[in-house]
Amino acid sequence: MKFRRLPFAIAMGFSLVIGAELMVATTWWVETERIANDVERLQDHDEVKQDTLASVVALRQTFVIGLCIAAAFQAGVGIWLTQAIAPILEGLDAAAARERSSRRELIAVESLANTIVERLADGVVAVDNTGRITLWNEAAHELAGVDKHGDTLAAHGWYRLDRVTPVAPDELPLVRAVRGESAEPVELFRFTAKQPRGVYVAISAHALRDERGEITGAVAVFQDLSHRHELDRLKDELVATVSHELRTPLTAIRGSLGLLEAGAAGPLPEPTRDLVAMARSNSERMIRLVNDLLDLSKLDAGRLTLRKGLHAAHDLCASAVAGLSGAPGVERVVVDAAVALPSLTVDGDRVVQVLVNFLSNALKVSPPDAPIALRARQVASALRFEVTDRGPGIPAAQAARLFERFAQVEGADVSRLGTGLGLAICRGLVEQHGGRIGVDSTPGDGATFWFELPVS
Repeated sequence: MKFRRLPFAIAMGFSLVIGAELMVATTWWVETERIANDVERLQDHDEVKQDTLASVVALRQTFVIGLCIAAAFQAGVGIWLTQAIAPILEGLDAAAARERSSRRELIAVESLANTIVERLADGVVAVDNTGRITLWNEAAHELAGVDKHGDTLAAHGWYRLDRVTPVAPDELPLVRAVRGESAEPVELFRFTAKQPRGVYVAISAHALRDERGEITGAVAVFQDLSHRHELDRLKDELVATVSHELRTPLTAIRGSLGLLEAGAAGPLPEPTRDLVAMARSNSERMIRLVNDLLDLSKLDAGRLTLRKGLHAAHDLCASAVAGLSGAPGVERVVVDAAVALPSLTVDGDRVVQVLVNFLSNALKVSPPDAPIALRARQVASALRFEVTDRGPGIPAAQAARLFERFAQVEGADVSRLGTGLGLAICRGLVEQHGGRIGVDSTPGDGATFWFELPVS
């Protein structure tokens, strides 16, 4: 309850004034009576005694006047002190009121934050710099393995996405963040009591630092991705089923159209032959699309089997050029691959598939008389394959997403565009070999598509 300092100070001031006045009145009355008695005594004594008594009376009168002056001064000081202290006390009251208001607001904000964290579908866990859990929510029990008392965090039982390879406790993002190491977001898998089939969890962690930059702890967010993985599985199964069912009739259609175009049913008029050729070309394009969808489905599901063997870089480049025999402009491909380069343990057909995709795209975007360079060279412990075209180049903003599904360069000739799946498949094939893939380009000065594979 607020303490009323100002009224109390005023009351003290008035008490000083009233006390001073009472003291003056009492002293004045007592001394006046004494002076009156002394005057009466003066009348009854001789001249010498009268002079002495007169001096005493005068001294008493001076004393009374001094007391009056002192009392008045004391009363004035009390009033001055009251006036001087009053603003200070008012300021203290205002500061106390602000502090109470700020404390109420802080409590309200903290309560709101706790409510939000507790109701999040994602698990949230915070630890101090010793690894002791300081904050968690209900979702963290299931996704992060926090026990019901918030004492421990599941450090074991985490696996890679293959659901077989275990993850060491000191490699978990939250532990790495506490150590001050870079903790990139990762997707892991773990079995739980509620979901014996396991859950896929995305984990992101960040270190907490004080104003001096020293680590005081870390916070991690655990997101359940099981539903998304299930949708991806159903989608892949649907794509695989539909693609498989489409490929058989499309193959039959392409074969029939090829026979008609070749004159197996008799010569065709010129307009009819052109229509049959167009139908055959589109059927082949549909078959390539179906095959691409099947390859992507297998790559995503990890069911694409690599038949690895020992292959020379020069032979892989030669096979890629031979695979384009008959394609317009293939004679412009210039191969630069030394025979002395180390051999690779790879699936030769899949590596050739990547090279053919690169060369086919380069022939489409380059001028009719521009050469296409196919190079192979050693870079540290890997072999690097490069295909350089003389096309318009690729803007940096588009190059970053060029290896995604259905991604195509904006402004490109629509008549020359493929399905938009070829480069996505190339990335999957290269990564499955343990390599990496990319593109270097300057708009207006062509592009170089490359990939690297580790040397055996």
